[in-house]
Amino acid sequence: MDDMDEYKEMFAVESAEHLQSMNDALLSLEKDPANSETINVMFRAAHTLKGMSATMGYTNIKELTHNMENLMDRVRKNEIKLDSSAIDILFECLDTLEKMVETPEKSSEIDISSLIGKISKNDHVSVPLKDEQIVQTNASVNSQKKSETGNIYEITVTLHESCMLKSARSTVVMRNLSEIGEIIETVPPIKDLEDEKFDREFKVIVSTIEDAKKLEDAAKKVSEISKVEVKSHTDSKSREKIEEKTCVTEGSKTSIKSVQSVRVSIERLDSLMNLVGELIINKIRLMQLASVHKLDDLEETLASLNRLTNDLQEEIMASRMVPIEQIFNRFPRMVRDLAKNQEKDIDLILEGGDIELDRTVLDEIGDPLVHILRNCIDHGIESPGVRKQNGKNEKGTIKLTARREKNHVVIEAVDDGKGMDPQKMRE
Repeated sequence: MDDMDEYKEMFAVESAEHLQSMNDALLSLEKDPANSETINVMFRAAHTLKGMSATMGYTNIKELTHNMENLMDRVRKNEIKLDSSAIDILFECLDTLEKMVETPEKSSEIDISSLIGKISKNDHVSVPLKDEQIVQTNASVNSQKKSETGNIYEITVTLHESCMLKSARSTVVMRNLSEIGEIIETVPPIKDLEDEKFDREFKVIVSTIEDAKKLEDAAKKVSEISKVEVKSHTDSKSREKIEEKTCVTEGSKTSIKSVQSVRVSIERLDSLMNLVGELIINKIRLMQLASVHKLDDLEETLASLNRLTNDLQEEIMASRMVPIEQIFNRFPRMVRDLAKNQEKDIDLILEGGDIELDRTVLDEIGDPLVHILRNCIDHGIESPGVRKQNGKNEKGTIKLTARREKNHVVIEAVDDGKGMDPQKMRE
C-alpha cells in the first residue's frame, strides 16, 4: 500500500466517524435544538471533515460541508435557530455526504447545487432567537463552564514532514489535551489550524492539574507526530483567558471519550488465528514426542507453552469482538426517517450496546434487525390519532435490547403498538 492509498483509507475511516457524529448530533438537536454542546459537536465535525476533504482534493465534499458549517456557525452565534425544515435538509446533506465518502474519487459527479441552494434559502431557518432566549442560552453555557485550577503549560507539537491531514491531526491532539485540562489558546488560532494555515508546528496553551508528562503522552498518542515539547507557561494573560474560552472545548470534553486503540482489518485477525492454529498443532506434536521419549524437562517447558498458546488464542478471539452499539447506532436515524414518512411519532430506546459480538456475527445480524424494526414501525405502532383514541400516548415506543444469557446473546425488539392482525396473517 503506497502513501496515497494509506491516506485514502485514513480519510474513509475518519470521515465515517465524523458523519456518525453529525448524525447523532442532528438526532439530538431534533429533540433539543438549542443545546449548545450538541451544536458545537455538529459544527466541529462538519468543519473537520471540510478540512480533510480539502486536503484530499475532494471539492464537492468540501463545498457541502463548508455550507453546513456556515449554517451551524450562525446557529452557534445565536443569529438563527434550527427548525424541523433545516434539520431535514441537514439530514439530506448527510445522506449525500455518505454516498460521496463511499467513493470519494467520484464525488465530483454528484450534483450538490440543489442542497446548497436549500441551505441558503431563508425559509429553511427560522427567525433569530429572541433576546431572552439568547440570555437564557448564554447563562446555561456559562453555568456549565468549570475552570480548572492548576498549572499552565505550553505544548509545542511538530508534525511529520509527510503528514497530509494536518488539520485532522491538530484536532485530535486538541481533543486528547482537552480530556485532561482546559485549552486556553492555540498558536496559530483554532480557525487557522482547521483551515491548515500553518506549516508543521503549532502550540496549545493548556491549564491543568496534571503534570507535563501526562500532557506529552496525550499529544503523542496521535499518529504522524514528529515531536512534542511541553514547558511551563507563566503568561498572566493566559490565566485571564481561562474564563474566555468558547464552549467548543467544553462540548468536546463532554462528548468525546479518550480511547487508546488501533484499527486492524478482520483479514489480519483471521490470518493470526490461522497461525495460532498451526502453532497449536505443532505444540501437540511436541507434547506427544516428549511423552514417547520420556523427556521430563521438555514436558515442563511444553506445559508453559501450552498456557501461552491458549492465552494467545483467547486474546486474538477477544480482539475480534466489537460492541453491538456499532450496529445499534444505525437505527435511530432509520426509525426517525421511517416514522416521519408514515406520520408517526416513535421513540427508539436502545439498551445493551456495550455487549460484544464477533465482528462477522455483527455484520450478519444487521439486515435481520432492520427487517424486525421495520415491522415494528409498519405494522406494530399505530398512528398518533389511533393511539389517542385508544387511550395511549401519541408517541409510540420501540425498545431494542441486547443481553447475555449464559453463553448466548439475546437481542429483543419490543414495541407498545397493537401488533400484527392475526386475521391478516392467516389470510
